[in-house]
Amino acid sequence: LKFPWDIATTRLRPEFVLFMKASKRVIWWELTLPSEERIAASHELKLDRYTSLQAEIQANGWSIMLHYAVEVGARGVVAASLEYASKIGLTGRALKKLKCGKDAAHCSRWIYLLSRKREWEVRAV
Repeated sequence: LKFPWDIATTRLRPEFVLFMKASKRVIWWELTLPSEERIAASHELKLDRYTSLQAEIQANGWSIMLHYAVEVGARGVVAASLEYASKIGLTGRALKKLKCGKDAAHCSRWIYLLSRKREWEVRAV
């Protein structure tokens, strides 16, 4: 996903972007998969990372309806920030089917597979 160039020019790539050209409004959602001990810190880091993008969007005449950082722990803990999904209309079964659980399980599997190694190798996951 690339951020729509007519809204802002950036290398940042949030997981979800919804925009309405007629009303010039934007919603985006950034997913993070930190260790459970770093969920709160990761949330703040993600919000800070997007402050320059927010300024550019607003300077280009667009308004930001919603901007969320959502965290799912690498071992499967879903942070309270996932509740933000309900604010964009995801409810019930759709909310449960979010990709977050699969991503957390994938990261957890890699942590387990590499847990006995003294040094972790850099691999594409």
